[in-house]
Amino acid sequence: RLSELMGGRMWVESETGNGSSFHFTILAKIAEQVSPMTVFADNLADKRIVVLDDNAMTRAVLVQQSARWGVKTVSPASGEEAYAMLQAKGADLIILDGNLTSEEWKPALDLLCIENLPHPPAEAPKSDTRSMGTGASGSQTRQSASPVILLQSMPGAGLTPTQMALNITSILYKPAKQSLLFNAIMGAFDTTRSTQLETPVKRSQFDRFGPGDATLGVLLVEDNLINQKVALRLLERLGYQADVASNGMEAIRAIEQKRYDVVLMDAHMPEMDGLEATRQIRRRFPPDHQPRIVAMTADALAGYREKCLAAGMDDFVAKPVRIEELVTALKRAQPTFHIDDE
Repeated sequence: RLSELMGGRMWVESETGNGSSFHFTILAKIAEQVSPMTVFADNLADKRIVVLDDNAMTRAVLVQQSARWGVKTVSPASGEEAYAMLQAKGADLIILDGNLTSEEWKPALDLLCIENLPHPPAEAPKSDTRSMGTGASGSQTRQSASPVILLQSMPGAGLTPTQMALNITSILYKPAKQSLLFNAIMGAFDTTRSTQLETPVKRSQFDRFGPGDATLGVLLVEDNLINQKVALRLLERLGYQADVASNGMEAIRAIEQKRYDVVLMDAHMPEMDGLEATRQIRRRFPPDHQPRIVAMTADALAGYREKCLAAGMDDFVAKPVRIEELVTALKRAQPTFHIDDE
């Protein structure tokens, strides 16, 4: 009776010795198929994703996949276009090719290190991490950067210093599965969810050195804002906290106000370069106020290392900085009990 009321019928099939089978049919509407991706993708409608990849086919696939979820996705075809796009409008999320390391794309990647995206650069705070000799910790003033999904070509690939300075929330491998990409995108926008990694971020690059001594007083002297960001992130991941000065004069003022165990000194800076700053530090401060000074420079001229040591520096780390060399230089410095001068 019930099946008839629902537009169907009921019948029975019997077989001697085997029993009976009862069957019924009803008429029902086809249920609307709602993909979990469709439900959660509603949260992405107001987001803007920028794909940075020099492969046109990869860009097209990523844009097509994102479009299915209603996400506004743009894919600049060149480094120059990417730089202009990020500078003008910023981004809520970056999908970055891990092999994008050519000079053409460097300005755009550098911009990701220094700008507080998705806010346009014109709206970003101007104070950044420069301490102006006050000893303000760079890690305390850095603001959150746009999340980055890094696409690697093969498992086990390491991260470059620039990539380490980015806010990488996920690492996927090409070609990225649609479900993994979707989870990575949703995870980047949901702070309550754990980071979605196809494999863990290469924390072993840092863990194998052991934890850094957080009591070590570190002063980073660097005039280039991008290099500041990269160095501060590296130091932070190694377990160190650093203050920042933008030139030799600021470094001297910082040391007047606070005792440092080690100074990471850029050689070429305006107002006062690293060599002259080192000479003045060695002349002006008593032995118990002398930090260990490590030159950090890209100058590859023959004899430049000796020139730095002759100026009073204790060690030398070449740019681009290799983690092993930086760790070795830091571990040669001994932390002291700091009592800041009043």
